[in-house]
Amino acid sequence: MRTILSDIAALNGRTFHTSPYSDPEEYLKGEISILTNARHDYLPNDTSFRAIHVLRNPLSVILSAYYSHLATHPVDGWPELEVQRKLLSESSYAEGIWLTVKYMEPAADGVVGPLRALADWNFDDQRIENIRFEDLNQDPSKGFKGIFENVGFKNLQYPDFYQYSFKALTNGREVGQVDNNSHYRSGRADAWREELPADVIAYVRENYRTILGRFYPESL
Repeated sequence: MRTILSDIAALNGRTFHTSPYSDPEEYLKGEISILTNARHDYLPNDTSFRAIHVLRNPLSVILSAYYSHLATHPVDGWPELEVQRKLLSESSYAEGIWLTVKYMEPAADGVVGPLRALADWNFDDQRIENIRFEDLNQDPSKGFKGIFENVGFKNLQYPDFYQYSFKALTNGREVGQVDNNSHYRSGRADAWREELPADVIAYVRENYRTILGRFYPESL
């Protein structure tokens, strides 16, 4: 998504900003910005503020994070991930999944954990449209064009979205063909059903029931 938004900005002569930090100063630095660990309580109070909040099924977040933290996510400038990667490499799969859950729930060091961010988000903020990651992936061309129109950008040029597809990014793999050493591992939105331990699924269903019930009722 970072690459897509950066490319759209470049095509249209717009300034672009991206940040992994949960910091109020990061929110208004570019005409087009993507904040990959956003906190709702850091949003500007301006009533004219408009944004899109892309959320992902917490069950998928956990599975994806486990494999990326274990092997594929860059650790440059992220010493905490180096420590986590060592822990995961020394743990069983089941232990590693739980370590991943606990790693993503706190808010520390200027970055809010993605599970914590979902739990704390105000989904009723009328300035922000909530879009499921899974739906955006189904038709990126329609999805991204809709995003920009909803926040007030008109008549933009867009790139060829095929270049960002799972198949293009994985040198021809089809969705569901797994490569544990690729940052684009599976492409399946429901892979958690077969892969997450039952006790982790039960924990997420209990502790993130409100989000699942509202956006992912099929996960309950």
